[in-house]
Amino acid sequence: LDLTEKFKTLPLEKVDQHLSKKIPVLKKMRLLQPFAVAASILLIASVYLFNSLGHNNASKVLYSASLVSNNDVIAKTLPDGSQLTLNAGTIADVEFTKNARKIVLKVGEFFVQVSHESDRAFIVEVEDKIFQALGTAFFVSLKGDNQVDMLVEEGRVSYKRVDQNESDNQTIASAGEKIKTRGKIFSISQYKEAEMEGYLAWRSGILVFNDETLEKVVQKFSRYSGKEIRIASPSIAQERITGRFDAKDTQGFLTLLEEDLDIVWHEKDGIMFLIEKTTQ
Repeated sequence: LDLTEKFKTLPLEKVDQHLSKKIPVLKKMRLLQPFAVAASILLIASVYLFNSLGHNNASKVLYSASLVSNNDVIAKTLPDGSQLTLNAGTIADVEFTKNARKIVLKVGEFFVQVSHESDRAFIVEVEDKIFQALGTAFFVSLKGDNQVDMLVEEGRVSYKRVDQNESDNQTIASAGEKIKTRGKIFSISQYKEAEMEGYLAWRSGILVFNDETLEKVVQKFSRYSGKEIRIASPSIAQERITGRFDAKDTQGFLTLLEEDLDIVWHEKDGIMFLIEKTTQ
């Protein structure tokens, strides 16, 4: 029974007179008004406390970890059973609450086989981008300069930016599809099986390069081997490299450079320097 609109402009005495005629029992209840107000305050406080405790319980951190893989690949089973594999040189923060499972990728790349939970989302944040697993296995790589690649091996993954509303349409990538982002621009397309193998070869200690610059190849070898390699002659930095290499076999890699390219190397203070033959 809502009498607010009907009586909001009448004096209290007029309201009492009307109610005593229509609903006599309400007049008697007016004597209990102070107690009703107190009870209402207590009820409101109780509801607020219940909601606050419920909210805090939902957002309470149940598990958190900062994962860092330096020169080795790290495989880790998360508390929910999900299997996480970090590539060398990767930094990621993991946080589980009652309502969500979240990984924040700061540097590098990882592959995750997500354990399905219908009541708790699995989210990956990379800079201003959010990927949500919909029962899946997928790969995420942060390449720098706000460039992110995501490939779905199983299931589906949704994508949106942090500044998008929940009501905005989200992009869904299914198994066999990849999302490439460059700033706020992104594309979704099919990938070839060999492409996924190339992305994930590092799990087996293999580095796969497909027409990549020597500069990028050297960076990856340095990251995996733990031995610093520098290009001393800028003219060779853009040489193109294609092939499969043992990530730990730096010596074999350098020997191949000498045989196939006009490059020699020497070591000084633990650093490998690459030099063009004609500039020695």
